[in-house]
Amino acid sequence: MKLEDNKQLVIGLIILLILLVDYCLILRPQLGLVFKMNRKNSTLSKNLKLAKQDIAAIEQFKKKLALLKEKGVLTNERISPEEEIPLILENISQNAKQANLKITQLRPSREEEKMVASNQEGKIYRLPILIEAHCGYHQLGSFINKLENGKIFISIAGLDISPNPDDSLHHNAKLVAETYFLKK
Repeated sequence: MKLEDNKQLVIGLIILLILLVDYCLILRPQLGLVFKMNRKNSTLSKNLKLAKQDIAAIEQFKKKLALLKEKGVLTNERISPEEEIPLILENISQNAKQANLKITQLRPSREEEKMVASNQEGKIYRLPILIEAHCGYHQLGSFINKLENGKIFISIAGLDISPNPDDSLHHNAKLVAETYFLKK
């Protein structure tokens, strides 16, 4: 029995040696390759997910860009060339008339004009315009609304209202309106 036990022991050691050689030479490199490929697969999956999110974001950016381009075109249409400053003043006067507002002074402040931007067409300047008027609150509100929503870009930068001692229904209003013009 000893010989047979020795044979079984030798066979067991040979099998163990074969398994050890198999593990070291074949299985271990293959397992390392599988783990490496698994990590690479995980990274690629994350990158694919990010790429899909980026593709979705590109569509949103394209829509926003189209809106901004449209707004830019509209803004360029609302900015007048320097030669049209008298037309801007006429527009303010017409809006005042429509709102039943009596203008006592309308004066552009050319000494306070300031360059705010430039583009391929020229330089864009901000021009403050001093407006003094007699009016009621509703007429003033209507006038401001007409200015800010008109075809020409005009915004109100300052407003001062004081009572009129001669007329309790109307007030003295001083406004600083700002418009922009293009100088080529």
